[in-house]
Amino acid sequence: MTSPQWFESVSGAFTSQSFVDCSTQDGAGLLIAHSGSQQWFRTEAGLANVLLAMDPWDGDNQDTRAITTLTLTPHRGLTNAECIRRSSRFRGFGTDGSSRYKETCGDSDSNPSAEGSPFPRDFSAVTSHHPGVLATAFYREQGSFAGRGVESYAGKGIEHPYILRLVEANGEEAEAEITLAGPIATAYKTNLLGEIIEAIPVAQADSKKLTSEPEKLAAFGIEAASLKVHLKPYEIATLYLDIVPGRKQFRDLDAKREIWATVHRTE
Repeated sequence: MTSPQWFESVSGAFTSQSFVDCSTQDGAGLLIAHSGSQQWFRTEAGLANVLLAMDPWDGDNQDTRAITTLTLTPHRGLTNAECIRRSSRFRGFGTDGSSRYKETCGDSDSNPSAEGSPFPRDFSAVTSHHPGVLATAFYREQGSFAGRGVESYAGKGIEHPYILRLVEANGEEAEAEITLAGPIATAYKTNLLGEIIEAIPVAQADSKKLTSEPEKLAAFGIEAASLKVHLKPYEIATLYLDIVPGRKQFRDLDAKREIWATVHRTE
């Protein structure tokens, strides 16, 4: 309360987690992808970005350095989905340009994907084949907790269902094909609470869409599965999936009691 005070009117403020796309009336644009500079302002002359903020209450206990990276891409007519893809590549995801969660292993002797390993060198768990539909989240939740008080909960009986969130980014109606690692026993489109809207048919797909070494997936019971999802313009769709190879495996802790019950003893 004793710090110097002043008052100002804040206008034109907006938040950006990963990129800002500027456009003119004639269709020219500038994509600014960044490493996390969240606070931006629209000004009469253009844009302003806060790189470092300091709180007077912190006194001298402040970091006076700002490490921020920005990349500028002039363009004409990039779609919303392409802007998101490019900014994601800038942050280290989706380096092949597709909307996918991809894990690429190295080839060192210590890596499980090295020559002679039973694991494939690369693996893509989710791939969206529609240019305007992005897979923005892929995770699992504990059904016994998340399903409490929810009518027609899609994860009932699955214990730990997988949740896939799709976004139509271009403002166009879309019939999106999604390839996932399967087999998938059940798939539902739900609302944000996980309540069933409709069941989604699951079809078998080419396992080459998952990895360049599909023969190595058979030993783990993994094969490609395909879903077709209808999305309205700018729709955020939530899918609940029972992925058979990824089902929760409960372990008998009592069988290892001689280990965990004595690990903290000092005598």
